[in-house]
Amino acid sequence: MEILKPSPQNVIKMAKAIEKGAIALLPSDVGYGLVTNSFSESSLKRMREIINAPPNYPVQVFVYTDDIEKYANVSSFTKKILKELLPAAMVLILQKNPNVLDFLAPGLSTIGISWHEEPTLAAIYHAVKIPLAVTRAAMVGEPLHRDFESAREFGEGKADIAMDCGSSKYLEGSGTLVDLSSSDIKILREGVVPAAKVNEIINRIRKDEERN
Repeated sequence: MEILKPSPQNVIKMAKAIEKGAIALLPSDVGYGLVTNSFSESSLKRMREIINAPPNYPVQVFVYTDDIEKYANVSSFTKKILKELLPAAMVLILQKNPNVLDFLAPGLSTIGISWHEEPTLAAIYHAVKIPLAVTRAAMVGEPLHRDFESAREFGEGKADIAMDCGSSKYLEGSGTLVDLSSSDIKILREGVVPAAKVNEIINRIRKDEERN
């Protein structure tokens, strides 16, 4: 596993490796994760094998807010919610566009859009402009690795390339998980973004829609 230090040149190097299908070890807001090209079925299969997940295990995807509509069916109501919620440490479940990114969540009509405030992942996306498949750098059911040393130990012999960015931003919690795939919006997991804040935004926008 090649280990890089943060720099503009190394971001480009890692971005090109991911574009070719490499499995990368990167920090997120809440712990280190594995990242690869979401268009590569073989890379996604290997990613699932690394964390001991079943073949149909859904993998999240990172895209810029402005690009979400390329891959997911987003109503005007949902757009307003996304505009106020992002950027933040969140995972948003949306109805995916037909025949788009099928390898991420085989058999599902939904897609998980993951957003991180950690700048490295955003910089890599900016460099390649392809949706980035993201999952935890830990076995399914086990705790996340929040510092690079423990993440490196996990990724050695599994990931192809890594970025040493020290400890992740948050010491506790995880991305708040919100299901926006239907009109019945649900907060499935409260994380670093409080559920009360999410509900306040949703209810305010819903009232504005009703008034108009």
